[in-house]
Amino acid sequence: MDIEEYENFKNKHLQHPITFLTEENLDKLEDHCRKAIHYERGVEHQVVLELLERYKEFLTEREEDKKKIEELEDENRVQKHQIMQVFDRGYIHKDKIREIINNRKERLLKGKKTYTNKIRINELNMISKLLEDK
Repeated sequence: MDIEEYENFKNKHLQHPITFLTEENLDKLEDHCRKAIHYERGVEHQVVLELLERYKEFLTEREEDKKKIEELEDENRVQKHQIMQVFDRGYIHKDKIREIINNRKERLLKGKKTYTNKIRINELNMISKLLEDK
């Protein structure tokens, strides 16, 4: 690697340091910091270790959130399908379905402002639009 390639590499990873953090790099950095703390008693190494732990917690929370979102999307697809089946068969009047959807949206809007609630509200809005089209 020549100087120009090194500078490009360094600039790229200084702008986007997260892309450089792979599982292997994190483990190496963690091992290095643990050894450095043991031998040097360096405070900066303790800070890096704490940041690594927080980053790992962030990654696990992110994975859990992705799983929750996928589950909610599946759940919303089922609800949407069931509502449309009921509507297509004519079991419930269109106005009653609108009322149910609006009540559900109001409860979601009154609740916490979470990403999952936004997904649910978007799904309910899509169902409302489908009802308007029919």
